[in-house]
Amino acid sequence: MEFCKRLVQKPSKTLPSLMALSESEGHMAKLYFRYGAMNCGKTTNLLQVAHNYGERGMKAIILKPGTDKKGGDAVISRLGITRQVDMLLTREDNVIDEVK
Repeated sequence: MEFCKRLVQKPSKTLPSLMALSESEGHMAKLYFRYGAMNCGKTTNLLQVAHNYGERGMKAIILKPGTDKKGGDAVISRLGITRQVDMLLTREDNVIDEVK
């Protein structure tokens, strides 16, 4: 658990994050944090889940640190799948304020 807390407090610049928001009234948003070794499919999984959420009428917000230069303002998997990020974050950004 301590390992996860450190990752959340100091996220890697190469790990995109997915925040899934339910469009329904009364539902609280959920934050999913996925981690793993390089080349294990984290980005591909992120893009797949975001696509599936969209098909169900749910909104997925993809966040990326501004320090991650790969792909500019898009998330790119090794398979060539790309998706525009919703927000490029800086150290000064408060994610909670940005998502509201």
